Amino acid sequence: MHIHSAAVTLAAVLTFCSLGGCHRQTTPPQSLGSPPMQKFPAASMLCRSRPKCEVIGRRVARKGGEGVLEVVDVRIPHAPDAGDGIVRCDRREYWLVGVGGHRLVATDCETQYGADNPGPAETAVADDRLTLRYLEHKSSDGCETYTAVVNLRSFKIESEERMRGDAEKDKCVRLEKDSEVVPPGDGSPDRPLVTLHP
Repeated sequence: MHIHSAAVTLAAVLTFCSLGGCHRQTTPPQSLGSPPMQKFPAASMLCRSRPKCEVIGRRVARKGGEGVLEVVDVRIPHAPDAGDGIVRCDRREYWLVGVGGHRLVATDCETQYGADNPGPAETAVADDRLTLRYLEHKSSDGCETYTAVVNLRSFKIESEERMRGDAEKDKCVRLEKDSEVVPPGDGSPDRPLVTLHP
């Protein structure tokens, strides 16, 4: 079962990433897509020798005397012999890279295959903040959305909201707040700051 995510519009953002990749939505220009991606200095650290792992996007969150902060998008495709469901996940990782090292903000799957499996997020960087909007289709025609704003300077979640509702085509409607709270991770490879798929 192949499920497409809904398109979510983020107003007044500098850079936009979705299923089709990343592109600029407004000015000023950013370093997203600065070629060649495979020679990005942090790529080997972020990929950690994982096969076919590649850097697919870079967005500058801050420049100046305190150093450069970038959100770096990494993609790891599923194995060629993967079956259906979660094993078909083309994993994407969103890393914060700067003078303090590299920390994992969140992970998702480029496309959701099957109900209750991880889905894709849409992300935007502006004013030292990363906004994530996530939609996941659940079994029995349910759905779940999650929105978070991460302060990239402090590496903390400034706001978050998880909602449950009913799936109608590619939309999640009749939303009600979900009380489930997932504690933030420390940004290590196995404990991203934000958990999109609990």
